Amino acid sequence: MISLMSRKQDLVALSSDEEEYVVACEVGKEVVWLRKIWSDLFGKPLDPTVINFDNQRRINMYEDCVFHARTKHINNKYHYIRSLVQDGVVKLQYILTDE
Repeated sequence: MISLMSRKQDLVALSSDEEEYVVACEVGKEVVWLRKIWSDLFGKPLDPTVINFDNQRRINMYEDCVFHARTKHINNKYHYIRSLVQDGVVKLQYILTDE
């Protein structure tokens, strides 16, 4: 499934880590919405949705349950992506930037 959306972010990020968290959170919300529609239409259980990232450090931050010093300034609502990974709703996958 592919969903395209373009709009301005409602906040000014203090770091690139925070910016990536905000984007990942928005992607996670979109995934949950699309999975709900798919499930309602076909009534089948779904495999985890794969989200591709080109940064392995970010993937490790999202999958790690420990809050690091570099992420403590990020609002808790943006850690939603971590709960989706832990619940098996999404799977984070590394791809090269060129792909």
